[in-house]
Amino acid sequence: QTLVLIDEFGKGTAPASGIAVLTSALRKLSSIKCKVVCTTHFLEIFSLNLLQDGVNGSRVLRMAVHIPDSDEDDAVPLFKLENGVTATSAGLVCAKMAGVNSHVISRAKEILAAMKEGRPVKPVS
Repeated sequence: QTLVLIDEFGKGTAPASGIAVLTSALRKLSSIKCKVVCTTHFLEIFSLNLLQDGVNGSRVLRMAVHIPDSDEDDAVPLFKLENGVTATSAGLVCAKMAGVNSHVISRAKEILAAMKEGRPVKPVS
C-alpha cells in the first residue's frame, strides 16, 4: 500500500547512468507491488524496451501538448494525461518560447538532425 513519487529522477547524471538506475529502481518497486508515479525525460527507457507499457503492471502516460501545425512558435500544455509514450519532444519549441537565442536553437536543430541520421556532429567553428 505504498505510493512512491519520483520527479525527474537522474537529473544531472550521465544519461546512461540515470536510465540504468531509474529502470532498475522502477522494476524493483514494481516487484514489491508499490504504486509509482514517475516523471522523466528518459524516453530511451521505452524506445530501448527496458520497460514496456502494460507489462508487469506498468501503465505509461504522457502529458498532452498542443503544437499548431502552422505555427512552431507556440506549444500549449493541455494539462491532460494521455495513454502511451510521447513520440516527440517540444523542447526546441519551449526553448524558443522561453527566449533562448535563435543561434542556440539552430545549433540544437543541427545536432538533433545529425543524431537522428547517425552522422557525426560537426564541431562549432
